[in-house]
Amino acid sequence: MNTIHQIIDVNEIISMWRRLMCLASTKSPEQLLQTYLTCLENGAVFVVKGDRGLIGSCCVEQVGHCAVLRSLPKDNGIGLGKFCLEEVQKWARHNDLDIIQVSTENWNGSSFKYFEKSLGFRRHTVVFERKV
Repeated sequence: MNTIHQIIDVNEIISMWRRLMCLASTKSPEQLLQTYLTCLENGAVFVVKGDRGLIGSCCVEQVGHCAVLRSLPKDNGIGLGKFCLEEVQKWARHNDLDIIQVSTENWNGSSFKYFEKSLGFRRHTVVFERKV
């Protein structure tokens, strides 16, 4: 059975750091730490534990009246994303936030489908950029 717990202290992040780095293989350790610290100060950090220990984390930052998702756990078809999003919704309601936003740098159809169909988001804007 999976449980979710809100991290309230940087010492908890430190105690789980090695496992958190393994779970977030797409970010550098510096970027990952910055995400956790920013969300710990201006939002919330949640960790998901299963029968075998830590299996995922979720970070959300409060920006104005929005809860901005900075990370979701890899879902692997077991519903960790939905599980975390439910907790983020509770947190957002408790903090009187109006909207939950998420952005992705992964421009493939499966990521859009996941956010739209599986998690209930709708596309608001698309941003394009290029280097000068």
